[in-house]
Amino acid sequence: MNREQFRAILWLRWRLSRNQLLRGSGVGAAIAALAVVLLVLLAVGAGAGATLLGVFALKKASPTELMFIWDAVVFFVLFFSLIAVLTELQRSESVDLTKLLHLPIGLNQVFVFNYLASLISLGTVLALAVMLGLVVGMVISRGGDFLLAIPLVLAFVFMFTAWIYCLRGWLLSLMVNPRRRRAMIVWITLGVILIGQSPQLIHFVVPRKAARDRAAQSASATNSAAQPAETPSATGGALSPQEAQSVTASTREKKNAQVLAVATGVNQWLPLLWLPNGMRGLAAGSWWPALWGGAGMFALGWLGLSRAYRATLKFYRGEERAKPVSVKPVSARAARPAANWIERSLLGLPDDTAALAWTQFRSMLRAPEVRMMLAMGLFVAIFLPAVILWRGGSNPSFPEAVRPFVGTGMMVMVLFTLMQLVCNQFGCDRDGFRGLVLLPTPRERLLLGKNLALIPLAGAIMILPLVAVSVLAKLSLPVVLATLLQFAAAFLLYCAIGNLASILVPYRIAAGSLKPTKQSWQTSLGVMVVHLSFPLLVSPVFIPPALGFGLERLSGWPTGPVNFCASLVLAFAFGAVYKFTLPPLGRLLQRRETNILRAVTEVRE
Repeated sequence: MNREQFRAILWLRWRLSRNQLLRGSGVGAAIAALAVVLLVLLAVGAGAGATLLGVFALKKASPTELMFIWDAVVFFVLFFSLIAVLTELQRSESVDLTKLLHLPIGLNQVFVFNYLASLISLGTVLALAVMLGLVVGMVISRGGDFLLAIPLVLAFVFMFTAWIYCLRGWLLSLMVNPRRRRAMIVWITLGVILIGQSPQLIHFVVPRKAARDRAAQSASATNSAAQPAETPSATGGALSPQEAQSVTASTREKKNAQVLAVATGVNQWLPLLWLPNGMRGLAAGSWWPALWGGAGMFALGWLGLSRAYRATLKFYRGEERAKPVSVKPVSARAARPAANWIERSLLGLPDDTAALAWTQFRSMLRAPEVRMMLAMGLFVAIFLPAVILWRGGSNPSFPEAVRPFVGTGMMVMVLFTLMQLVCNQFGCDRDGFRGLVLLPTPRERLLLGKNLALIPLAGAIMILPLVAVSVLAKLSLPVVLATLLQFAAAFLLYCAIGNLASILVPYRIAAGSLKPTKQSWQTSLGVMVVHLSFPLLVSPVFIPPALGFGLERLSGWPTGPVNFCASLVLAFAFGAVYKFTLPPLGRLLQRRETNILRAVTEVRE
């Protein structure tokens, strides 16, 4: 591609971006411009803060301390980069190569342009600003030797962005198969969550092992000081307290030296940690680790970019998808008809409502975005209460009147993880919403079927956390039953609010992810209001435990029975509210069907 062709590609990308802004409202263009300005200001502020940190905090840091600091920086950069890959698995090139395959131009420069455009993201810009700010601060405070750290940082950014770009293309080629795509999205999501929570998991599984070892060493030193005659020295005499402390300090220094040797070896041989290793070498007065580390990372980045280019061409040419399909011989035996979920009845409800509920439930079980939401909700609902309640391997002790708030708080946390699904019930339907519009079913029954399909999902991620909290907090049986009633009451209220939000502010969810498509500013504002008002809307579920707590303090009434009776009344009250709001919400849905259909089916690029 010559210079004129490259200029034409740049003009095309600018024209497309300009048309996207002008096609929307003026408010949308203003919000986009404001977002760009905020990104620039955030990057400048992060760079300035990192520069001050490098000038003052890293001025007297030892080479080893500097290595560990940059290890932490690299860890956070890579972790947030993996999150970005997870949220944007769909290939979204700045310039679509399929439009240029038939033109007599080279595609390598277009690929490089798309790669450079992918660098303009919040995570990459902030990571580059922070790392360069730290380097500038160290140049000011520690001397000109750290100027070599600038190309070292640029080589690291080039290496990890090139391989991240290659990873995104590789994941996309694997996800052409819908079944494989759904499974990979779920497992990648769980993997990123486990990586992010690995320090807490280690602390939870091995609670305070180091603290117990230090306590044992301290007790041993104390016993040696109290009974000097029983502790012989190397010369046959007794150890003095100073000698016992010296032995303990020597043992600790040996362990620290071993850990330092392992960490230094890992930084020298692992390419992702060549940046911290180069910083350690520059702090020690050696340029060689920074030079070979930068050259090695640049070579690995070039290899990753070349691999991504070949994989991209294969994907767009269809070479990866053009595989022979093996045809299995058909057996002559008559197969039994498969069980049809739609034909099952449900709790004496009308057939159309039961069929809609079963269909929606089956659809949500097969949707990868719903699986991701349930996996994250289940992990958060189990892991966080365990970390909060289980400290140091011993059960927490709560007053009897305070324990009901633990179960109620866990229940609210579970509902919060389902907010995107409950408050946007038509977003995952996409083109399937056309079938719902054509149904002759009354619209209140349609909403009822949607809500009934959510009960198994909400109950599934509620039972295990409730059992965990009941065991850890030692909840009594009346309190557990009261928590179940509170969950039923909150779920009914939650469905009523979710029905209203789904009708008024629907938006399309991209297939295979939790990422919403481009929204208008009115929809974004409505979604933000719904999410921010969630704590206020579910606050009535805290009335029964608060009532039990207050009555126990004032008159000595038992908390469990009071909490249970108040929760039962609250469940009936919210059930009546849900039944009362269902017909008017059905009529509102019938009036806004066309707007919802346009919102959930229109693909905005």
